[in-house]
Amino acid sequence: MVPIPPALQRAARVAHKLVPIHELLRPLYSGKGVIFALHRVVPDRGGPRIAANASLEVTPGFLEQVIDSVIEWGYEVISLDQLHQRLLNGTGRRFACFTFDDGYVDTYQNVYPIFRQRGLPFAVYITTAYIDKTMGLWHHMLETLLLEREEIRFSLGGRHQVFRAADANEKETLNARLSAKIIGLSSAEYPRFIEALFERNDVYPEQFFDRTMSWEQVEALARDPLVTIGAHTVNHFNLARLPADKARWEIAESKHLLEDHIGGPVAHFAYPYGGPGSAGAREFRLAASCGFKTMTTMREGNIFATHRNHLSCLPRIEVRGRHQELALLDLRLSGLLSILKNGLNPVVTV
Repeated sequence: MVPIPPALQRAARVAHKLVPIHELLRPLYSGKGVIFALHRVVPDRGGPRIAANASLEVTPGFLEQVIDSVIEWGYEVISLDQLHQRLLNGTGRRFACFTFDDGYVDTYQNVYPIFRQRGLPFAVYITTAYIDKTMGLWHHMLETLLLEREEIRFSLGGRHQVFRAADANEKETLNARLSAKIIGLSSAEYPRFIEALFERNDVYPEQFFDRTMSWEQVEALARDPLVTIGAHTVNHFNLARLPADKARWEIAESKHLLEDHIGGPVAHFAYPYGGPGSAGAREFRLAASCGFKTMTTMREGNIFATHRNHLSCLPRIEVRGRHQELALLDLRLSGLLSILKNGLNPVVTV
């Protein structure tokens, strides 16, 4: 996931207030619809946070505002299966799909009631190891470690390091540094690094297992026709850092595990992280070979008719917690921020 730089966000909000640029762009850049990407939907708990984690959370109230506003703006909320059919057939009015990544328990507790009350569909992309409780939520572990410590000691391969994390700026800088390192690890490097960083500093994966759903909750969601269960790999590794056979296994095995549990087909997939550094042409080919109808990235962009030729790399617009503003969301739907990030080509693929 690639956040929009704050300077671009500020410029976009000024433009929204002063110059109707986005309205001029909307006919060309809003496309047929949008796939929204979200992670956690939880009440604001306040207190010190690591910004990157806080930005992955929106409140239930803001989610409701987004849904109601999107409908008011003329979008029809549809499922991923319906999106697939509309792209193939070229029919239907402007649409919005809501997708939630990873399998957090608040998807069951907070998201599901909101959509069920409105009778609207949504999708959940499940990382199966999070549900099996065999993979830790490392970014939650890292936030806890950084907020609890002013100094972090780390030893790996005979190399000893001490990181300062005494104030907010140092904590944010170190979070960015260590997050980039972890995302860039291969599957072989990952366990050793995680153990050296966390377990030796008394932070353990099981402390965070209650933040993801159980299989019983996943299966309950799958029984509701409003809910689409999609795959999001087994371990949420950066697929681009894996050999092709291991990357394909991560994709295909998550599909098979989910199908065994829910007793039905899993036809949709989201790439972990989803940016250019984690999902590219090779990963698109691998996912397509697993038989999915649609595959989504974290590239910023709306959906256009010609995306029927790019079903393995559909862009999404991420709804983030740092700026829970409907005006910013409207700008993104118009395509303005996609232009600022991707250039003038409205059809975002690779």
